[in-house]
Amino acid sequence: MNDRDFNLVIVSDLHLSQGWDPQTRRLPPHEDFFFDDAFARFLAALDAESRNCGRKWRLIVAGDMVDFLQVLSLPAEGLFPLRSRERAYGLGTSVAKTIWKLQVIMAGHKVFFRALARFLAAGHRLTVISGNHDIEWTVPEVQQAFRQEMGALLSREAPAAEEAARNGISFCPWFYYEKDLVWIEHGHQYDGINSFDWLLHPWLPEGGELMLPAGSFFVRYLFNKVEQQDPFADNLKPLSAYLRRNVPRLLCSRQVRAGLKAFFNILGKIRLLDRRDRETLELCQRQGMAAEARRFDLSPAVLVAVRELWTPCYLYNRSRWENIRSFFAPEEGERYRRRAVRLQEIVQTPYIVFGHTHEADLQPLPGARCGFYVNSGSWSPIFCENYTERLLRAEQEFVFVRICGQRGERVELMRWRDDLNTGERVKLFAR
Repeated sequence: MNDRDFNLVIVSDLHLSQGWDPQTRRLPPHEDFFFDDAFARFLAALDAESRNCGRKWRLIVAGDMVDFLQVLSLPAEGLFPLRSRERAYGLGTSVAKTIWKLQVIMAGHKVFFRALARFLAAGHRLTVISGNHDIEWTVPEVQQAFRQEMGALLSREAPAAEEAARNGISFCPWFYYEKDLVWIEHGHQYDGINSFDWLLHPWLPEGGELMLPAGSFFVRYLFNKVEQQDPFADNLKPLSAYLRRNVPRLLCSRQVRAGLKAFFNILGKIRLLDRRDRETLELCQRQGMAAEARRFDLSPAVLVAVRELWTPCYLYNRSRWENIRSFFAPEEGERYRRRAVRLQEIVQTPYIVFGHTHEADLQPLPGARCGFYVNSGSWSPIFCENYTERLLRAEQEFVFVRICGQRGERVELMRWRDDLNTGERVKLFAR
């Protein structure tokens, strides 16, 4: 089967973290995904629909399926040598520690991953695109660990478990592309707080750990502490308004103050890369881009042009104080539509799909192709100060995108109605 034999369904920003703890019977305050059962019913409904229409689904998770940054539990003593900072803020980003965090996530969301296994066993496909909270999917060893874990689950659902795990799961470190149809990526590369200058090789030159952007350090050292006080803090939009309004109250917490100090210290220790390091990373990036061009049968010049649209990572290109001010700047949803317009001109597909903003959107794109910019939103509820926005946001939970038909002639922005066991169109108003 080739790509066009599948209908596409796209979700993003699930942010699965530690999940439910069977020992304590509780969820950690930094867990954002409580909808395992609803997602299982969503996949079951997709499978039933495919049996009626005769076309299988490719489920594309457009970034941040899991949230490695918000796994704070620690392994048994002696499994890894732990630094004092890891004991306070969670494990680092080495390969072995990432795989351990992945196992924790999958153990805490058994219903979700069992449903995904059943979906794959039924002949559907899964494509995982890396986001800024799960950039670790770029590591082959992490991908293999996931395939092995899913293979164990698949063995209970289908005899050909190994084949389903091998052929049914694919990973994209940057984007997914189908010629003359769709370009899908997470979207963090257009956000300097969360972008990576060398996305396809995001490793520190000395190796061992990822070269994370400021947003990742903010989550690990500060925001995880904030969520211990306000578990739904990252469900409040815009985040910049929440921070401005709540800084005095949050600073009354000793843990938040300690996290703020650690965050400042990290920003102060970040060194600008020297010329030799940059040349090494740039070479690895170009090699990765060439591989992605071959994979999707694209001209390398196309990917070079797309890369020009990225926003340089603030952490390695701005001062510490400029980085801090960036967290209080207003969020620009319109920036993503402008990037989509430019992307369409370069890649020549009717549909451009992003995630990252947690704001579902569908807007026509100008030009002869008569396409659309679509944002797959999030499955987490979003709360707003403005009462009008609150009403609109209520219609944007459990969001997914469908692209159906042999030629992808139908694109729909939908929300899963778990109470009705069906999907419905997201309500958007003209601007």
